[in-house]
Amino acid sequence: MIYGEPETPRFLVALQRLKRLQRKKERQTRLAKQRVRAVLRKMRAC
Repeated sequence: MIYGEPETPRFLVALQRLKRLQRKKERQTRLAKQRVRAVLRKMRAC
């Protein structure tokens, strides 16, 4: 954990990195769900 003022540049950079990673993970999850739905749709259509 980073001590000192929460407004330190290092703290802000760490926050940005965390948010970016979270968004990336969420996007990957969303894409994976879309792929699963597409596969299921194809399976049902057969």
